[in-house]
Amino acid sequence: MDEAVSGKIEDRPQWQKLLADCEKGEFEAILVVKADRITRTLKYALWFYDWLQAHKNVRLISLYDSINFDTPDGYFVFMLNCLLSERELLVNQWRMRIGIERAKKEGKYKGRVVGSKNTIKFTRKSNKGIKNESNNSL
Repeated sequence: MDEAVSGKIEDRPQWQKLLADCEKGEFEAILVVKADRITRTLKYALWFYDWLQAHKNVRLISLYDSINFDTPDGYFVFMLNCLLSERELLVNQWRMRIGIERAKKEGKYKGRVVGSKNTIKFTRKSNKGIKNESNNSL
């Protein structure tokens, strides 16, 4: 499992190890929560689909999606989902850039006034939850 590694990154070490192990015949299936979480780029989705077709001994199983990856419709739905994921990624990046540009024009960077010492410290108060201790110096 690639913990905390973005799907937009194609060279994920654990993912590459899984594919190599599948090629060795150590696994018969790859289980994912959602098929579009495999990648956030259409380019890699196309590569991965070709990889699946070349390795017929490995099945892709998605817990959320009802996609049969062996049919033309399954191919279409998988590519469409990956394309929509890539669009979502690009729109989020675009919005973030606009927000940062606006913040810079207002004398802020990433929402914080330049030179301010606003901090938020999270500490574990007890087993019941996390306490937020703010130190606002505006």
